[in-house]
Amino acid sequence: DPELARVGMTRDEAQRAGISVDCTRYELSNLDRAIIEARTEGAVSVLTETGSDRLIGVTVVGARAGELIALFALAMRERIGLRRLMSMMIAYPGWADAGRAVAAQWQRTRAPEGLMRALERWHRWRRG
Repeated sequence: DPELARVGMTRDEAQRAGISVDCTRYELSNLDRAIIEARTEGAVSVLTETGSDRLIGVTVVGARAGELIALFALAMRERIGLRRLMSMMIAYPGWADAGRAVAAQWQRTRAPEGLMRALERWHRWRRG
């Protein structure tokens, strides 16, 4: 306790295979379902190929890890990248929402800063 589940490669395995990877981590302490159940210990770590949303490996540590990993195993098998995973309809508040949340976290870290600043200024202007 807590549970640990993994699918795909670890960072070391990817490096030995010559695959450059990025790691995105989402803390379960931010997941509404984990907060409701007071089981906030743990995180979801997703490895993607650098420059891509393709899943290389996923590790889940925390409550319901054994169930949550199934979402990522399916995504890897069916070649569902993080962009598509982020837009999936997932029950809320649920443990599987961690999949959508880690995908959204991945997307936020790749948003073009100049575009985001321009959008922020535009929204401020629209609100008057």
